[in-house]
Amino acid sequence: MTMGSLKQMLSLVSPIEFQALQDICEYNDITEGQLICAPETITSIEMFMQGIPQICCLSFFQHLVSLSLIQQSIPYIEGLHNCPCLEILRLNENLIKRLDGLESCTRLRELYLHSNKIEHIKNISHLTDLEVLWLANNSIHEIGGLEHCVHLKELNVAQNPIKQVGEISKLKSLERLNAAATNIGSFKIRQLSQALFLPWVIIHLNLSSMSTSASMTASTNAQAGWKVSSMSLLLVIPKNTSAQKILLPPFLLMTKMLYLPVVQMKSLAMQLH
Repeated sequence: MTMGSLKQMLSLVSPIEFQALQDICEYNDITEGQLICAPETITSIEMFMQGIPQICCLSFFQHLVSLSLIQQSIPYIEGLHNCPCLEILRLNENLIKRLDGLESCTRLRELYLHSNKIEHIKNISHLTDLEVLWLANNSIHEIGGLEHCVHLKELNVAQNPIKQVGEISKLKSLERLNAAATNIGSFKIRQLSQALFLPWVIIHLNLSSMSTSASMTASTNAQAGWKVSSMSLLLVIPKNTSAQKILLPPFLLMTKMLYLPVVQMKSLAMQLH
């Protein structure tokens, strides 16, 4: 983009867009000279609770690598075709319902969309370089649509009404899965453990709704290491352990998952046995 074309674009924007552009520049310490003469130096933009209800003005920031628009009441994703270099996108705590508008973001490595209104994981199969995906606190019922995200290492779907884990075992690069506070019961734990390609899976489980007898059964289980407190239970599951041999009450729900390096996991497991 030349200086002349940028000046022409500035002359054509609406008053609302011009005000939004001013707010973006002020919030991110972007000078007029930088915007007009050296736009290639602007690689990151952050906006938090600034009252911008839509994604706009990105045609002025075509070299962005990182974009964060938090708590802006944004209803949908748009304008990202102007940012072909984008690698990190944070749109947390907005009003987004659909995973549309990401078609041009083929370099995206990290996508954060927690606390929106998303119901389905769709339209991201082209994000083959994606490594981190956060979709916590949405309205998702099933983990799916990720089979082409072959480099995905971290998936956070906590606080969703999830009942089906889909074909999550196909995510061969997955290292960290957070399915806390979902509707995934203990009968799905085998599928989850198979998806986490680590020697050990460590999961915090809520005991607040368990009966005393159920807690006793869990704490004396010989197939895994257990450490029981008044409100939580730490379960250490060897990767190859059959989940069918682990006695968990059918109503037990995962509420928190704790991730530790493999060495620490093995050390902790030895202490628990």
